[in-house]
Amino acid sequence: MINFAIRDDDTNYFTKPQDLINNYGSVWDICPISLSVVPFHACTKSGAIPKKYWTGKDIFPIGDNKELVQFLKEMMENRKISIMLHGCFHKDNADGYEFDTGNDLSDKIKKGRDYLEKLFEVEIITFVPPHNTLSKKGLDA
Repeated sequence: MINFAIRDDDTNYFTKPQDLINNYGSVWDICPISLSVVPFHACTKSGAIPKKYWTGKDIFPIGDNKELVQFLKEMMENRKISIMLHGCFHKDNADGYEFDTGNDLSDKIKKGRDYLEKLFEVEIITFVPPHNTLSKKGLDA
């Protein structure tokens, strides 16, 4: 027997429940999906957010997408998904990625974790750095 771990990155304010259903509806009855969730997505170039939001200073808290939050809560209750922290803002900096070259990384982890724990009423125990990129400073955070 072999165990599977399936992780999906970048669940965020812009994610539609139907997209998750289309991608994992035939899988999560067999194997729960670990969703790496962005608490407060910043404007940045990403396939996970619409192109018109690639630039600017806006921040998009996942909690503002009530339909998605309710869907994720129901899926957690049914043990179909688990929630992991995926950065804080998922903002790409001019000199690198959020947890490679960013500042105040410990504060960002605490802010993001606290927000997701309160929003989803669950303990967050796993951190996934955006772009799977982590500097020594990011690791120390």
